[in-house]
Amino acid sequence: MGKVKFNAKTASGLLCSFSVYIDGENVGKIKQNSSEVFEVDEGKHVFQIKDSGAFKKSEDQELNIDEDELIAFNISCNGFKYTIVRDDSNQASIDNKDMILCSQLTTELSDLIGSIEESGEKVLIAIKGAFREYLICTNKSVYIAKKGFMTGHFLGKGNFHIPYNKITNVEIDMHLLSGYFEISTGGLENKKLNYWSNNANEDPAKQPNCISLNKVVLKDFEKARDFILNYEADAKTDVKIKSEKSIPEQIREYKELLDDGIISKDEFEEKKKELLSK
Repeated sequence: MGKVKFNAKTASGLLCSFSVYIDGENVGKIKQNSSEVFEVDEGKHVFQIKDSGAFKKSEDQELNIDEDELIAFNISCNGFKYTIVRDDSNQASIDNKDMILCSQLTTELSDLIGSIEESGEKVLIAIKGAFREYLICTNKSVYIAKKGFMTGHFLGKGNFHIPYNKITNVEIDMHLLSGYFEISTGGLENKKLNYWSNNANEDPAKQPNCISLNKVVLKDFEKARDFILNYEADAKTDVKIKSEKSIPEQIREYKELLDDGIISKDEFEEKKKELLSK
């Protein structure tokens, strides 16, 4: 099987979405400014795009796909005219056969996967929370990336990054329809949070180590929690087997936590003083 990815830029229909037809069959819809990936048999195929309004389909477009290949197209519509352009950028990171768990591949999530894999880490889990909050687990670390007004990052993005052996716990606090996913680490204060709170200090969407949840994404985050806890246990076992780190090495690790904003300067100084007194 191969994969074809469609990036929907703009649609002219009232519902702002595209319908995708492959070999005459309607295989699904793509919302405006998002992406979808469809599996197809290797060989030649014909596809058309129809928007959610009353406009006719685009002209037939041919693609020839090889086994395990991923081909991407950028789709846009301006009035009655469709523009379909082949996109060969940043596809390797999306076609990750070793990925354990991945939610719908929007352009935003695909870009996050690509930027992390550029650093040499292999992405194993990539899932989206209730808002524009993303959990990405690699073979080395766990990342929480946040974007958008609801997460308190209207003009930019916030990122939380921690290696597995620094994680002390992973919890899900879920009530009837909503809740949050939380990663705990030494030196980071855990707070009682509320999905519906208007207080930034109590809103999980605005905490660097938390992701807001709803019932739709709960199962994915339960699987991710179990994965992280198992991976974290293995990471700590590996550390234990190795010779104990020297005090300067431990201080350097706490300095990295300080630089990443995971612990405060006072907490770093306290740990440094404690280590130097041994």
